[in-house]
Amino acid sequence: MGLAEVMDALGIASQTSGVWSMPVTLPTPEDELPLARTRISGLARLRAAQGRPLEG
Repeated sequence: MGLAEVMDALGIASQTSGVWSMPVTLPTPEDELPLARTRISGLARLRAAQGRPLEG
């Protein structure tokens, strides 16, 4: 399975009449994967350190 198929399967990208599209804001890993709270907290700390706080 290629990257395009994976992105399509996850709902990150879609294809209509041969034209691929993606949402303006991409989902975060915790939106798509069942992650432990400790992993989600770690991701939030990384984003905060980069000046991009976790939304929601």
